[in-house]
Amino acid sequence: MSFKRGSLEILNDMLSSVTAGSLGKTRLAHQANLDTMMVQKYLKLVMKLDLLLYDEKYHTYTITENGRNYLNEYNKLLEIINYSIRVV
Repeated sequence: MSFKRGSLEILNDMLSSVTAGSLGKTRLAHQANLDTMMVQKYLKLVMKLDLLLYDEKYHTYTITENGRNYLNEYNKLLEIINYSIRVV
């Protein structure tokens, strides 16, 4: 059974892709499993939210401190949800 990812999951996948280092748009799209239209849409959002930083010289994206904070908070939320599911 497959499921459609929501915006939070897509943001998580994009940010997780660049935690090890900078990536170009194509590599980022591939690693986050997004098509070019979706990656373009979400890149506008992550740039507006200051989650990724664009390097004009190398045409790459790097995660910001805000992006790392987002990932940490997202993972904490998942832990809470998973714990709640196990308890019920």
